[in-house]
Amino acid sequence: MTIGIWIIGEGGISCSEWSNRHAQISNDVINAESVWNNDIVWDYVEHIAMKDWGNKENTRDLISALAIKRKLLGLKQQPEIDKKTWLRVLEILIHKNDAA
Repeated sequence: MTIGIWIIGEGGISCSEWSNRHAQISNDVINAESVWNNDIVWDYVEHIAMKDWGNKENTRDLISALAIKRKLLGLKQQPEIDKKTWLRVLEILIHKNDAA
């Protein structure tokens, strides 16, 4: 299954773009978290947003791919973390645009 540039596979999620092929999230770290403003956010989405190729589409699609993969793995959905992660992504992207 593919969502944007993200391929949801048996072992996890990977990027379909050759130049970003190193962007892979294995099943055992699907729920990796970071803390931002005392809130929990998804670590890999935050990391991708900081990349020069990270944009609204790529990060939004990654949040969706993570939710689908969690469902396939029988893991609890975390819509509140999804929402807080999206707010963090927007902050990162605004900062990137201001710096450009």
